Amino acid sequence: MKKILSILFAVVLVLSFSLVTAVPVAASDTPNPTFATLDMTDPTSPTTPSTEISIGWERDPVTGAFSGDDVIHVTTSVTTSDIAMVIVPTAFTLDINTTISYWGYTVGGDVKALDEIYLFLDNTGDGAPDVTLLSHQKGPLPPLFGQWDEWTLGDENNEWHTLPDYEEVLDIATYTEGSYTVVAIALTIGPPGGSTGVNVDVYFDQLTVDGVALLDNDTGFIDVPLPLTGFPAPSIQDAIDAALPSTTIIVAAGTYPENITIDRTLTLEGAQAGENARGRTGPESIINPQSLGICDGDTGNDFGVLIYGADTIATFDGFTVENYHRVGILAGSFTLAEEDPSVVHILNNIVSEPIGQHNNNCIQIGHGTTGTIIGNEVFGAFLETPDYSGSGILVAGSSDVLVSNNYVHDCEGGIQIMGTPTVPAENNLIENNLAEGNESGIVAQQNSIDTIIRYNDALNNDIGIESVGWIGWPDYLPSGTEIHFNNIVGNADYGVKSSVWDEEAEAADGEQVDATNNWWDSASGPGGEGRGSGDTVSANVVYEPWLLTEGALTDVNLRYDKTVALNSGWTIVSPGAELESWVAVDAEDLVLAYDAVAGAFVEATNLGPITPMFIKTEASGGIGFNYADDSQGMFTTNLEAGWNLIGIPETVADVDAILSPIRLGVNNEVALATLASQGNYNPSGETFYESMLNISEGVPGEVVLHPNDGYWAYMNVAKEFGVVVVE
Repeated sequence: MKKILSILFAVVLVLSFSLVTAVPVAASDTPNPTFATLDMTDPTSPTTPSTEISIGWERDPVTGAFSGDDVIHVTTSVTTSDIAMVIVPTAFTLDINTTISYWGYTVGGDVKALDEIYLFLDNTGDGAPDVTLLSHQKGPLPPLFGQWDEWTLGDENNEWHTLPDYEEVLDIATYTEGSYTVVAIALTIGPPGGSTGVNVDVYFDQLTVDGVALLDNDTGFIDVPLPLTGFPAPSIQDAIDAALPSTTIIVAAGTYPENITIDRTLTLEGAQAGENARGRTGPESIINPQSLGICDGDTGNDFGVLIYGADTIATFDGFTVENYHRVGILAGSFTLAEEDPSVVHILNNIVSEPIGQHNNNCIQIGHGTTGTIIGNEVFGAFLETPDYSGSGILVAGSSDVLVSNNYVHDCEGGIQIMGTPTVPAENNLIENNLAEGNESGIVAQQNSIDTIIRYNDALNNDIGIESVGWIGWPDYLPSGTEIHFNNIVGNADYGVKSSVWDEEAEAADGEQVDATNNWWDSASGPGGEGRGSGDTVSANVVYEPWLLTEGALTDVNLRYDKTVALNSGWTIVSPGAELESWVAVDAEDLVLAYDAVAGAFVEATNLGPITPMFIKTEASGGIGFNYADDSQGMFTTNLEAGWNLIGIPETVADVDAILSPIRLGVNNEVALATLASQGNYNPSGETFYESMLNISEGVPGEVVLHPNDGYWAYMNVAKEFGVVVVE
């Protein structure tokens, strides 16, 4: 009955040793098991996992459990020489009074449930096995099928051997005098020596020591211990396949050469679970696939981790994923036959660059799957095809996804939200991420609806944040995109861009994007379509008010209702409404108003809605206004004969309605003689010098009055000037 014992012993030994020395056990009276299957195609170099034999928990089996609700089921899909095992960490002294037992139920096949049991003994106190005992039953096994059968430590049919030399133990009492601690127990099943393969269908239940159950009902946890050099690594896939729904699988640091497929509700915790990926140190649980993935299209591995199943709610936390071809972590896809998962939480993972040639994304949630992508570091995703781009993080056809606190760098598209004509991407929230060194940092594209992009750092990309539609889907441009409280600095081409993309050309009729209250690296606001010196904005971007300081990203007291860019040198600014507070950033301390009575500039003390001021900066700067609650209504000022400086607030009145009350004096004489704009001083940049003497011709059609500008009005006679201010 002897098997290929040296290989099996080595594998079981490394698993059990790791369990007792490296893997934390959840706080529970019952230890967490480890499950393993061995592919014995090459007996001299077994690998994990096996695809021909499986082992794992089963709830409420048709045979009925011996105890409780759960049993361990071992079954084969074909005749196989592969091996399955379950290992439990222990810590008890083996003595003459020790009782050990477990129960087995043989449904069918060629192997009896009570096949082999390993005891790992420590007699030095260091927790490592010094002696390993193997027991199997003597002689031919009785054909016990369809009933529960018990193995006990004291059964006279037990035949004991020490490993790895397989020397027979003539008297088990040699090891029960009280000097040995049992640090692990393993139950195994597989073909006997000389067999070309077997079929297996058996159950294990209720492993007890001195009446205390060590393996009975599922604990809710499974351990994947530390792999050691020279032995096959324990398989994460074995643990997944063994798990009941809602299990937590605890994976030790090490490299696992396998693709992972998650098809049920569970949590996987790597060695760095709970630790944000950016800048962390310490040992990692590394998934490094060595064989083909599920949907191979190249010469390597399509997916590092694939999550699927219509009712699956999965958490994947604290791993490194590398050496994959298409997608590092995939949950939901338009192209796979597997049903998309319901909810996924992808947390605190490092996902390195893809190594394939198509559909290259580090993390992807799609096709209706929702959830969270938090605390990950991803980099190196490029595709470089005419129609598609690689993404560090891609949300494709999914809604209500939170993408937060990720570090995304050196990708073609950093974080991309994409909807299709049939499956929009709605109400996704992108916040507190660092997108750095990408071609596009954060992108809402195609049929994405109501995407919120806030509190992110978009630094040193070609384009910081982008809304882009595809000309092939002209009716499905992004809509409702909001971009607020982001740090948009150092982006080479645009800080924020909204456009429609085409193979031939770019059009300017993209989404009208609300990009107010962002920091553009300048108090003067964005450049491009903006008048400031900060990162550039394109057409179709509403950017005012902006944040005057970087500190306003976190301090609400530094935010303002209205912001105006200040020129290098002097700028004329009109508040436009009744003020509660105001501030000028990067300006000199002296603020001037024009005193029409004195005919001179004076230090400004009372800034009214239609009272402009002169502010000087060494370079460019910005001014912010917070308006009073009663900022609406009629506001007036007295215009003196001669030159006066007036402001035009926010109002629904047209130019003629604003100026007509001051065109004539109280005796119907001409009052307003000339209106002039110093464009080089005004925020709008408009310059004109218009005579207002010819009343019959009305106001010249080319005159446009801009809120927050200041205008010089020459009055022949004094007259009160009033404007109704509205929001």
